[in-house]
Amino acid sequence: MNRGYKFSIVDIFLYLVERNMKCHNIKFSDLLNSNELLEIRINNLKIYWPKHLNTDGIPWLYNEVFKKWYKNPSSYSHPFLKYNKYSWIIDAGVCEGFFSKLCFSKGAERVIGIEPVSILSNAIKMTFKDEIQNLKFKLITSALGEKNGFIGIEINNKSIWGSGYKKNNLKIKKVKMVKLDCLCNEYNLEANGLIKMDIEGSEINALLGAKTLLKNYKPHLSIAVYHEYENAKLCREIILKANPTYKVVFRGMYGYIKPPRPYLLFAF
Repeated sequence: MNRGYKFSIVDIFLYLVERNMKCHNIKFSDLLNSNELLEIRINNLKIYWPKHLNTDGIPWLYNEVFKKWYKNPSSYSHPFLKYNKYSWIIDAGVCEGFFSKLCFSKGAERVIGIEPVSILSNAIKMTFKDEIQNLKFKLITSALGEKNGFIGIEINNKSIWGSGYKKNNLKIKKVKMVKLDCLCNEYNLEANGLIKMDIEGSEINALLGAKTLLKNYKPHLSIAVYHEYENAKLCREIILKANPTYKVVFRGMYGYIKPPRPYLLFAF
């Protein structure tokens, strides 16, 4: 079903800028006494990464998060979002950890990272070792969904950041699935929160599992919605049905797949 999107001149311009965007170089070093992790430095930022996984996409992931808003159609950092003002932030789809790093660099006090791909867990815990010790960062190795249970995800070892609930004949791993409503009850996440999602097309089910949270506490939302053509509008419908007081806007044009669709959804 074609329910076309309208793109501004700015959206189209940013798409063309992104196609020609240069990425930073990355530097590697093996961790002493470690058989599994690389230390990676990119533009003075340090993260850790499993040695056996491909690193080609890491500079692109860095640009997605840290490239300035006015040059970056995939930036999660809408000017409305003030990271140091939130009581809690959820980073759904932690992967390499750049978004959580951005949050802490902007003064965030509490980040809960959600990442179902367990082979990334040790690297994430090493990247945020200090924040974990100071009780500022918590990693949850689960998927988000409409209900609690288990779900199979495809692990893409060549592009681990693209792992998700697809059907590409890749290796399937069964993982725990939780509702955002239940997580928020468990961790006392109430008013004044932010949820970022980049979860490879599962954002619809994740939002369906967050109806009570959206209705009662209205967290700000920053969601990658380009994975399927209809996802942007479907997400907007779910959000507004749960809480009609949200303002929902789309940004960017993802033109690498036809027909083009918005990059991001913001709700506040």
